Amino acid sequence: MTLKKLIKREILIIFTIWIYLILGITVYQNYTERKLINIIYESVKERNSAKINESKRTTMREKELVKEVDLNLSKRLSGFILLQVEANGEAWYVNPSDLKKYYLGRPQDAYLLIHQLGQEVSKAEIDEYLITKFPQNLAGRIVVDTENNEAFYVHPRELIGYFLERPSDTLRIMKNLGMGINNQDIRKIAVGDLN
Repeated sequence: MTLKKLIKREILIIFTIWIYLILGITVYQNYTERKLINIIYESVKERNSAKINESKRTTMREKELVKEVDLNLSKRLSGFILLQVEANGEAWYVNPSDLKKYYLGRPQDAYLLIHQLGQEVSKAEIDEYLITKFPQNLAGRIVVDTENNEAFYVHPRELIGYFLERPSDTLRIMKNLGMGINNQDIRKIAVGDLN
């Protein structure tokens, strides 16, 4: 074998080894990245699952603690956001349609509340109400603009519509507008479920 062929062969071997090393590192990096992404995904999934379970546990616990429903109290607090001051400040929405309270422990609960309990109203009507005031029959309701899919919480006393842009904003707004209630009274209002 000539010296020239030997050098070409050695260069080819070195180049091949170099390519395998680069491919091996890339494959290892991709494997490591995928493994890291899976770990992060599972962690987020577990955390979300824990929050969902916490919401369900709170709802179930409150259902068990409601011994006798006071319809007069439920009607009087209809449409209000209630903050359970003797517990952990849990927020509840009393739905005017069924007079049940719905737990608002996380932004997803607020999102479900809007989509499951929201009342559809035309954009033209909402635009008019935002200039003046909302009518009494919408007091305390979540209204949804049918054209833009925007939601508003109509405060039951002020009859002012509060724009509910994102689930996290919705939860914050509802908690800020909430009024305190003790355990004895809140447990006189039936508990509803959001799916």
